[in-house]
Amino acid sequence: MTRWIALRFPWLPIERLQSEFPSKGPSPLVLYALDASRETVVAVSEPAWRTGIRVGMSVTAARALCSKLQILPHDVAADRRLWVRFANLCQRVTPDIVLSAPHVLLLEVGRTAERFGGEAALVERLIRGFQRLGHRARVGVASTPAAARALAKAGGEQPRLAPEGQLLEVLSPLPHSVLDLPTPILKICAGLGLRSVGDVVSLPRADIATRFGERALNEIDRLLGRSEEPLRRFVPEMTFHERVDFSAPTESISSILFAAKRLMDLAEAELLGRMSAVESLTVSLEPAAKGPPWSFELRPGEPTCSCRRWLSLLQHRLEKRALSAPVDAVSVSFQHTVPIRMDEGSLFDDPRAGVFAEQASRLRDRLASRMGEERVLGVELTEDHRPERAFVLTPKTMNPRCSVARPTHSPRPMIIEGRPERLVVRSDDSGRPICIEQGRDRGPIRWARGPERIEAGWWDGGDIRRSYFEIETSIGARWWVYRDLSSGDWHRHGLFS
Repeated sequence: MTRWIALRFPWLPIERLQSEFPSKGPSPLVLYALDASRETVVAVSEPAWRTGIRVGMSVTAARALCSKLQILPHDVAADRRLWVRFANLCQRVTPDIVLSAPHVLLLEVGRTAERFGGEAALVERLIRGFQRLGHRARVGVASTPAAARALAKAGGEQPRLAPEGQLLEVLSPLPHSVLDLPTPILKICAGLGLRSVGDVVSLPRADIATRFGERALNEIDRLLGRSEEPLRRFVPEMTFHERVDFSAPTESISSILFAAKRLMDLAEAELLGRMSAVESLTVSLEPAAKGPPWSFELRPGEPTCSCRRWLSLLQHRLEKRALSAPVDAVSVSFQHTVPIRMDEGSLFDDPRAGVFAEQASRLRDRLASRMGEERVLGVELTEDHRPERAFVLTPKTMNPRCSVARPTHSPRPMIIEGRPERLVVRSDDSGRPICIEQGRDRGPIRWARGPERIEAGWWDGGDIRRSYFEIETSIGARWWVYRDLSSGDWHRHGLFS
């Protein structure tokens, strides 16, 4: 069964501007575009609407109705970018998305609605989600995209749903203006006394074609599901670039972080919709004085889509750097995404292990922000049996996971000495150490576990032949010692905590 949700954003240009410039607030505001040489109103805020200003009115007439009116040019490209962002967010709901009429999204949810508790629950989820972003949506649900679009266009605070089998019954009372028809045809309908969709649909097909043309006939057929509507599915972008312009230049770190959080919230929602994460995110601050922007590349210890993680990194970076000039814009961008890694766990996994891993990752990020990424290193196992070559130190930005399995033999100490310290050790007839004969730790060895024989490195000139023992000295220290089978000398190679 095919079911379509239409999301219409009639106030998108105004809401976008008010979210980017909170100072615009609820004051009367209109956006205009040039129509030939005439400045025409294309978007109206609610306070401006209450003064009598309407879309299509000239700017001069609008100014005459409201002396405190704010008049700004309409940025079509910015609206389009935000509209595409909305489509990216909806990827969490369904992969079948269509960018329909201006500021309308079509979502095919016939196969996915049940995963969210049904159509009504899914619609409520979508409405709340966009409200959190500062945008109101008009919603229609029907079995055809044209009908869903018409229901959304009918307006109203409550979503309009047309149950399966009741499409015509729900559509008939709607005003004929919800049909996707040119204004001249709608005026002809009004002149003929056709006030509702039901009045238009009830006309004989021959009369519709004669009076209004084939376009009206095709619209009615698509509305009622008699013919397929050609649709172009939305393909999500793999990059992200959004910015916020301040109403006045600022040096306030809190204002910069507030603007960055708004953009990061949008990036997080979009990445979650695609089940993706990023390894690197760039925040750019544009100085009010002409000059290159200050860019901060945020590289968490592992790929993430968490706004909190990015914001924490940015805050640490800004605390270290004093701004030399006011900032008038903030932008957030990333170029590449990676799939979110879904780790497999066992039935008896300790939930505290996941909390510890998250806390350790955040600690790495904080240290790197304060000390520099090149000074925070991680340990990665390598395919080598020689203890001094069994690991390498890597930058914390590299993936901490590795494909090398942990050794299943004797445990390894946490502290490995760069240069093994030579010891004078007495051993028994079997070669096990029994006493340290020189140094401050001299005395009998309480117990020894081993030997662990390691012979490797003949292929690269670093040949070793050793017998390793874990021992406890007379004062309770636990050491990892070995006997060089070539020379017979003893050395301390590590210490157990």
